[in-house]
Amino acid sequence: TLLALALLACLLRYTLVPLLVYCRPNLDAYFFDLGVYGVYPQRHYRSFHLSSPSPRTPVWSADVCERESAEGGLVLLDISGEVSHTGPAIFDLKGNLVWTDNTFGQRAMNLRWQKWRGEEYLTFWAGEFLGDFDYGKYYMLDRGFNLAKTVQAVGEGLHGDPHEFIITNDDTALIVVSPRTRDVDVRSTHHASMRPDLLDAVLQEIDIDTGELLFEWRASQHFNDGEYLKYSYDPTPLHRPNIFERVFGAAQTDPIDYFHMNSVDKDSEGNYLVSIRKTHQVICISGKTGEILWGLGGRATDFTDVDAEDAIAFRWQHDARWIDEDQGLLSVFDNGMSKGLADNSDYSQGLVFEVHIANRTFQQVHSYNPMRPIRSISQGSLTYLPGSHRAPELPNAGVVLAPQDQVFVGWGSALAYTLHDAETEELLCETHFSPAAFFSWERVKSYRSVRAPRDLHFRPEKWDPSAVWDGGRIYVSWNGGVEVRSWLLQ
Repeated sequence: TLLALALLACLLRYTLVPLLVYCRPNLDAYFFDLGVYGVYPQRHYRSFHLSSPSPRTPVWSADVCERESAEGGLVLLDISGEVSHTGPAIFDLKGNLVWTDNTFGQRAMNLRWQKWRGEEYLTFWAGEFLGDFDYGKYYMLDRGFNLAKTVQAVGEGLHGDPHEFIITNDDTALIVVSPRTRDVDVRSTHHASMRPDLLDAVLQEIDIDTGELLFEWRASQHFNDGEYLKYSYDPTPLHRPNIFERVFGAAQTDPIDYFHMNSVDKDSEGNYLVSIRKTHQVICISGKTGEILWGLGGRATDFTDVDAEDAIAFRWQHDARWIDEDQGLLSVFDNGMSKGLADNSDYSQGLVFEVHIANRTFQQVHSYNPMRPIRSISQGSLTYLPGSHRAPELPNAGVVLAPQDQVFVGWGSALAYTLHDAETEELLCETHFSPAAFFSWERVKSYRSVRAPRDLHFRPEKWDPSAVWDGGRIYVSWNGGVEVRSWLLQ
């Protein structure tokens, strides 16, 4: 019986499905999302030794996405999970591989395109997991994909974690560190007799050239009131491990991740915009004193939602950024849920808020969603892509984003990305790297998905494409040939 079922499954997979797709090509993405092709379909190359995903594009606006693709629209990912090849990678909008690298180990995350002193760099974190958290360094590759700079956390026993590496307008680096600490007593909130360790959330600003520490802020020095720690939405109590936990390795000595800082940015006034996932908050920290100037979201919010007074703006969020400080436009990726903690929302989404700091009010002005709801339990990003001009300000029209502006959303633990019209929220393109049926499994993921600028000028220093003759065909590739659009054989 089992053999008959297996034969039937093979017949359907390798005979009926290809026939249906041949007759109705639009069914291919449907079968992909059902998982018919597997949990993580891959492409293997004759002229290149590493594999890549074999994605599908269930939504593809021909007029917009074809133009974007033809003009060189590229996407930066850091694929991880149960895959044969992890690490930083560049793809085109349809998910075709342009560049990848596996020389930085099994954990390389947070790939971004950034500028330092006017020059372009690819930046990312690479390291390893050492029991409590990820510990590693930050790397900067120049336009020839050569290692140009390495940045690391400052302080004895401190190691950078993958959540952030931003180069500021001052040409400094912002990073996040998550060391253990006992500076906060949580025995009252956790009803514990022993004083447990916490994972601190540390922001550092560093001189990239010299490695000098320019600024440091520690959550444990500001969120050190036991009552305030009740604002954390992580309800996991400390307890003695039972037999099941002893067998599978859980221990009372595990630190409590109360804060979980996952994005940092610096505004035009020198203050820091910080996302703290476990309190469902985005906070603003004074760059001069370290004082918390305000907090948006969570139980301890300083703001009132003008549309719904008791509304919770977002939950378990990532990637908080100012889009326009003058207009008060702030974006976040709203996960809405967290693995094993609390599924507060039915789906994840990209959000833009209009924040009025002076009178402490805010309102949601945009929500960006995929073809079908996605539940991203961790990670994720939202990138605002400005157009060539801004729309005129119209009286009583509220906040209006430029008609040509776009928003790019990476869905984190559900490895997919979407492109939207910024003003109308229209879904223009959607690419899946794993089946939608398995998104909640978190088998394949990318911490962030970032659109690179159209004029990205990266190319290996050495002309070294690879060509293989096989079966009467020539297979050609050039890892890192960002500007290559086609090949000519002559």
